[in-house]
Amino acid sequence: MTPCPVVMPLDTMQGDMRKRSRAVRAIQRGVLSSSYAVAAVVLVASTWTTLARVPAHASDRTLRAPATKPRLLATMSTVVPRSTTPKKTPRRSFFGMEERSNRRGASSAPTTSAANATTATPSTRTATHRAATAGFTGVAWWSTGASYFNVRSAPQPNASIVTTLQAGDQVQVLGAVHGGSFDGYDLWYEVRSGTKTAYVLASGIGSLNLSSSWTGVTDGDNENGVTYVVSESAPNGNAPSDGSFALGAQLTVLGTTTGAALEAGNDVWYRVSIGSYRPAYIYSAYVKFARRGVGPYPVPLLTAAASLAVDLDTFRPLYQHDATTRRAPASLVKMMTAALALDHLRPTDVMTVPAAAPSVAEAVGGTAMGLIPGERLSLHDLLYGMLLPSGNDAAFTLAERVGGSQDGFAALMNAKAATLGMHDTHFVQGYGLDAASQYSTAWDLARLARSNLARYSLFRDIVGTAHHVVGQGLFHHAFDLYNTNQLLGVYPGAFGVKTGTTPNAGENVIGAVKRDSHRVLVVIMGATDRYADATALLNYAVATDPTKPALQRRPAGRVSSRS
Repeated sequence: MTPCPVVMPLDTMQGDMRKRSRAVRAIQRGVLSSSYAVAAVVLVASTWTTLARVPAHASDRTLRAPATKPRLLATMSTVVPRSTTPKKTPRRSFFGMEERSNRRGASSAPTTSAANATTATPSTRTATHRAATAGFTGVAWWSTGASYFNVRSAPQPNASIVTTLQAGDQVQVLGAVHGGSFDGYDLWYEVRSGTKTAYVLASGIGSLNLSSSWTGVTDGDNENGVTYVVSESAPNGNAPSDGSFALGAQLTVLGTTTGAALEAGNDVWYRVSIGSYRPAYIYSAYVKFARRGVGPYPVPLLTAAASLAVDLDTFRPLYQHDATTRRAPASLVKMMTAALALDHLRPTDVMTVPAAAPSVAEAVGGTAMGLIPGERLSLHDLLYGMLLPSGNDAAFTLAERVGGSQDGFAALMNAKAATLGMHDTHFVQGYGLDAASQYSTAWDLARLARSNLARYSLFRDIVGTAHHVVGQGLFHHAFDLYNTNQLLGVYPGAFGVKTGTTPNAGENVIGAVKRDSHRVLVVIMGATDRYADATALLNYAVATDPTKPALQRRPAGRVSSRS
């Protein structure tokens, strides 16, 4: 009876060399029957065919082979077939993969910003944000010149390698997990590997594609020197920005789009929700998956030394940073000058410009309406000249008329400040030039601005005006006046209030905005870019639910020059 051939098992993924060797030795010894010999020959031929399809060495496909070569699958069962779209050149050429020695990552894991102190990732290193459904698509891409990226059996740098990804490969992502740290970076994506799960460092997935909104976390993508992330008003790195956010800030990702590739090989941007009045985009490499569903509005990073946002109707704080620290108010003091003038005079009252009025306009940091000594103007016209171009000469003129002298007017200013509860404020003159004993706080100035907006209709009208012309009169020339507050006409719903700048104070601005039924007041003091700060804080404050607790900013650390 002819023996039944024995079919030896074939491991196409590993190329079982031991079985092939045993079959060859058996043939050589003549132990096998002809039927066994035929089976052995078939086994050897099929094994060599399989091996021919698998690269002999991992180092052939990468700039540097890992200590343990990955098992390259003849069929990438964990990866969705790649798009036929031609691949783009990797964005920078330096040693790649998760094992690279010349890394670009930060020395420590991203921190959670104050924006998300109540929604921070749990401290346990195995906490996983698992997708509610089967998963979503991630596209492999990384900031290296390597040709593949390792997928491991566990979220640990030393876990066994399951497979590898090439740039452009698509993979099913199940969620995000904090695992073992590689060079200070510990965020991993859980991915589908056949019927099992595997893990890849999040820096190996360049973009995600979900059908609905999801919560992302700003991330430096394991690049050294990246300490904050910038949102743009268009998917372009040169577009106007509406905010910068610390690493670890959570926000809502609304969708994806293509735009300018900040780094070669990845032109995907996320459209995000930051409360802005216009669309906002963040480069996809710098936002990682946190969980499904809508996230919080992120608190922006500001340059201001002191800042405050309040609900104008309830005066409830929405955000504050050093808001009770005494600082030079600069021309924000003119809000008090206007209040006292309206308390003591009628809009039609006329007064003469003193001889000394132009001198304060010519001082360092001084601004002017352009008055000439001896000219006669009404309170109405002088208020426009003081509050729009921030005329020191107009403020000086009003102070002389109301207080009899600058010192007398300062006494009236301090008395009114006390009645308004401005206990950390002291005035020495009404035009705002730097003086050692003249100071206020963001909170006190917010109280003053709110009081003026509520009590004086003429003040509301003036501070909401971008341009005003005072026609020539019998005793004065014409004045073409432009408001220094650049929020007007730019930020939707802006209706005030005042700017101020001196060498000691830096850039100050108080902005008031109404969007829908929500009225918000922000105070920016000691900024290097007051309008960028005001815009970012207004976005956050307008979008924030006034019934939620106010946030106090924690120190954000060093801000790099990267945008």
